[in-house]
Amino acid sequence: MVPFALGPLILSLCLSLLTNNKASQITLIIGSVLYGGFFIHFYGGLFYRSPSPQSGIGLLFIGFYSLRVMVPIWCIAAFLSRDP
Repeated sequence: MVPFALGPLILSLCLSLLTNNKASQITLIIGSVLYGGFFIHFYGGLFYRSPSPQSGIGLLFIGFYSLRVMVPIWCIAAFLSRDP
């Protein structure tokens, strides 16, 4: 489940290592922090606030639910990393 749950975070961190533009790196790091907060909130809801036997399946969907925010952040970072 790690690729599904932490895939967007790992992708953002790898992209921030590969980009040379400081604005792009800052955008990706802000996206990583937002994803970390979303992950903690979602994980807490699944396993602590309303636990159920099917909570583990929710880990499969964390990455998919975050794509609504992460894809625009990746696009903005790609736009900022272009050479002028």
